[in-house]
Amino acid sequence: MLSVPSPNYAFLTSISSVNISHKCVREQMMIRRFNTTPKQALHHSLLKFDLIFDKCQETGCHFIPHVTDCGFAVIMEDDERFETLETIVRRRYCVEESTLMVITYGIPDWMLSLKGYKVHGDPFSTNTRRVLAVLLEKGISYEPITVDLKTGEHKRESYLSLNPFGQVPVFEDGNIKLCESRAITQYIAYVHSSRGTQLLNLQSHKTMATLTMWMEFEAHQFDPFASVLTWEQVIKPIYGLETDQTVVEENETGLENVLNVYEKRLQESRFLACNTFTLVDLHHLPNIQYLLGTPTKKLFENRPKVRTWVDDITGREAWKLACDHDKS
Repeated sequence: MLSVPSPNYAFLTSISSVNISHKCVREQMMIRRFNTTPKQALHHSLLKFDLIFDKCQETGCHFIPHVTDCGFAVIMEDDERFETLETIVRRRYCVEESTLMVITYGIPDWMLSLKGYKVHGDPFSTNTRRVLAVLLEKGISYEPITVDLKTGEHKRESYLSLNPFGQVPVFEDGNIKLCESRAITQYIAYVHSSRGTQLLNLQSHKTMATLTMWMEFEAHQFDPFASVLTWEQVIKPIYGLETDQTVVEENETGLENVLNVYEKRLQESRFLACNTFTLVDLHHLPNIQYLLGTPTKKLFENRPKVRTWVDDITGREAWKLACDHDKS
């Protein structure tokens, strides 16, 4: 008997090592949706599960995935072929067709949804990337729906029905529709608090308040200057507009003052809210990534603690995948 979660999914083996003993085989397996071809497959559409092969009896095999053991899968090659998990397992472990096979899945309900999570946004948008980053940190699959800002798609009636303010992104979880990237990231982090990277520090009321305070600092102290600098030096040139150097200089002065505070804070803590990576750090990533490609980069490099922090957070695998989204 083969119990599968949904015909909407295919199973692929990864290239990770397999530990074999006389009783048990432990191996990484990957699961992804059928609805894209290998060429279209994105890194973040893959989830890894740890399966235990246990030949309990000579007449049966039992596979139990540990859904908490998730991570990022290797990049799919164009010639990679889909196979059912049953086919893979029978071939790899020489299990005859006549042998009973039971595969048990403890996959969360959100993953079994035919629709799953949807993210409406532009992959170049800082706000959209903020949401993609948290999904990737959590190892959560989703359906990306591109909203072309250049053509004004976000101002059309069809999109305004999702967000009347005509901004990206919009996040859909069944009949729940959320706007505002920071609200979305907090929703995902709370719903999946035990999954993937722990992005919330909820050990006590003090740690929770500290994290919330620093999220407010990012939104109301850092972002007003950083987003203007990103607009002037990165977005405007894309649209063929001229950068206003006076505006750049004014906002660099403001950003310098913020980064001076950050430099002092980072002498006390590896990350801004605490000693572990949280939503606070993640929320900074989109603007920082763009500004590293502009003359404003010097403001981050001239502060040793800030420079180390920036190198640390921009080097995260989930963030690299979020930035590569538009290239997939």
